[in-house]
Amino acid sequence: YLFSFIHPLEVLGNCTRVSKHWHSLALGESLWAHLCHLHFQLKPLRSDSSAPPSDKKKEEEPKPKQQIGFPPLPPTSIGLHGAEEKAPRPARSSAAAWASWYRQYRGIGLDPVFTKLKVSRRVASTWALLKGWLSQNLPGAAASLKGGAKEDEIREAEELAGGSLPEVVKELYRVFDGQSLDYDELKLTGERDSAYEHQRWLGILGGYNVYQHTVNTRMLPLRHAMHWTRYARERLHNITNTMLLVFCSFNFSKMYFLDAKDGGIYLVNTRNERFLAYPVASADAILLWLREYTRRLLEGIYGIGPIIPFMLERSKGISLFPLKGPERTHKVTRSVHIASSVIYMPEHSQGWTYSIRMRLLTPDEEGYMTPEARGFTRCQLTTRHWVIEKEDDTPQHVRGRGVIGIFPILTEGGWVLNRWSDPHRQYGRVEEKEVKGEFIYQSCTGSFPRGKEGSFRGDMNFVPNIESAPEGDEFQVEVKAFPMGYPKYLY
Repeated sequence: YLFSFIHPLEVLGNCTRVSKHWHSLALGESLWAHLCHLHFQLKPLRSDSSAPPSDKKKEEEPKPKQQIGFPPLPPTSIGLHGAEEKAPRPARSSAAAWASWYRQYRGIGLDPVFTKLKVSRRVASTWALLKGWLSQNLPGAAASLKGGAKEDEIREAEELAGGSLPEVVKELYRVFDGQSLDYDELKLTGERDSAYEHQRWLGILGGYNVYQHTVNTRMLPLRHAMHWTRYARERLHNITNTMLLVFCSFNFSKMYFLDAKDGGIYLVNTRNERFLAYPVASADAILLWLREYTRRLLEGIYGIGPIIPFMLERSKGISLFPLKGPERTHKVTRSVHIASSVIYMPEHSQGWTYSIRMRLLTPDEEGYMTPEARGFTRCQLTTRHWVIEKEDDTPQHVRGRGVIGIFPILTEGGWVLNRWSDPHRQYGRVEEKEVKGEFIYQSCTGSFPRGKEGSFRGDMNFVPNIESAPEGDEFQVEVKAFPMGYPKYLY
């Protein structure tokens, strides 16, 4: 009873050291089961050891009673479509469960013992998993997460939206009030400082680039959300007075509005079109949408890379070109690895942007051939041929030299940047440099009739060594077909 008036960390850290009797009392199951429920609404997991019946006789037999276990530990993954973990991991004791959840809440800046603001485990674990991934892979983005919004800011946002925001939205903002970036602060006043240009690529929702169209989406602090919502209402005709701009690219090329009325998260473009970013408008749509995105990060579907290939490391951020899954295909020919992926862009008239990534395999990779076996130490792209198939239409063939004026020279572990691979100096004036990693080419497919889908495939020709001094016959490499469809989730 007395321990319930002491901070649980004091119970674990100090009371257990007083005596054996206190140690036993301080670690008592009833105390920690009570604290687990009080602070985290945790209940013990139940286990059922009964096997499924195989016939009618067994069905009639009484089932063994379910055994009461300990509460679950915080999740380390997210299920498909933002679902909970299929098999929660039980803690070894209620005290261990409480300590694990407490560490998770503290990791996102909350103390559930003292705070009067309740944040659900689902919201807390989503932020914890997302922040943990960002800390390891894009530390600048993790550092930009701003401390929780004040309650008067949430009320002001509700007034602007003409009604109460869904509870999960308020919980999300109580943990982190979007991203605090100096680049975005200057944008409010119309100023610009080159010292903060790198912050364009720190959006937690990632991005991509195709020609002059660049996207990198951040979560707006409520103060910015309200400012830009008012700005958007004056200029866009396809948003209502219940919609609040919550996620936005640094240059407004992509905008996500939350509708306080139905809970939907909508992608809005400048052509007076709206798209549901999550399949259904509901009170928890934005959370499920964010959880599905976090799952894709955790499972390696999205990763870190240059948003604008020409800028290399200077535009490093979360690239939304899939690294695995149905939107990505790959093929190896004579140790040349070609990977293709696609993104649907509802905000852009061209519809889809695709990425072709090429490299020579290294000795530790499956499909590798030695220079002697493949017949060259390096090779150069010369020509390409694309086949774009639209639903109920004649296939379109596109042929040309190089890709966007570049003729990459592939080597094991990278590619050579020089006057033969980049004759138009698109990468700047570089005499010769070996760039580590794959060569990335990004373009778009051309516009499709609304609602029509299709596919993209092709082939590329390479020459051993370089085109001006070939060391063998030209050979063809397949670009495997990838689909161009309409995804359920828009990021």
